[in-house]
Amino acid sequence: MNKIVFFSSSIKTDSFFSSLIVLTVILGISFLIAIKILKPLTELKKMAKHYQSGDFEYEPQIKSPSEFVELADTFTEMSHTIKKNFQHISNQRDELQAVFSGITEALIVFNSDMQVFQMNEIAMSFFLVNSDIKKEEKKSLSSIVENTDILTFVKHVINCEKNRKTEIETRLITSEQAPRSVLVRCVKMNGSVEGTNYYLLVVTDISRLKRLEKVRKDFVSNVSHELKTPITAIKGFIET
Repeated sequence: MNKIVFFSSSIKTDSFFSSLIVLTVILGISFLIAIKILKPLTELKKMAKHYQSGDFEYEPQIKSPSEFVELADTFTEMSHTIKKNFQHISNQRDELQAVFSGITEALIVFNSDMQVFQMNEIAMSFFLVNSDIKKEEKKSLSSIVENTDILTFVKHVINCEKNRKTEIETRLITSEQAPRSVLVRCVKMNGSVEGTNYYLLVVTDISRLKRLEKVRKDFVSNVSHELKTPITAIKGFIET
């Protein structure tokens, strides 16, 4: 009876140590598998942070397993595409900004709520807007263009889809500048974002043309007056 009890105790002890060894091996294998899985995940997370900061040149160093390698390759191709699109958009923006800044007319871009989004330096000079104003600070068109005729014309363009005016002439008077004769045009921009319409206000200084027109009219009037007397005399001689 004592031998049987001893044998049973030995089996229990051996079984315990065997189970402990098997459990240790299983835990070790699980740990290695976890490391093998977590390492590429950590690398993918690192890659995502690089892309988030704008560094699209980073390429993850993942060699296994094959699923993660394919995923990393897909992310890399995606980053190259995003970088190419960013470069294309940046070039278009620079070209548009160069054209926008180089035009001699005053240009103002605003939405249907008459909030100004962009204006060139000529417009800032026309309407005496501080060039140090932050771009994030959206200003209303009425606070910049303090001209009743222009504001009424803009509201007409926004509210009237049919039979809208295309342009008007008015006088632009500011406290620090001489009065100007201006030609004002307002058009709806193509490619407006859904739910929001954008408009372009173009203000052209035609003061010089108006002065030349006045000179022409004065010249014609003076010539007509000067020629009237000799023509009357000649007509009298002919009638005599």
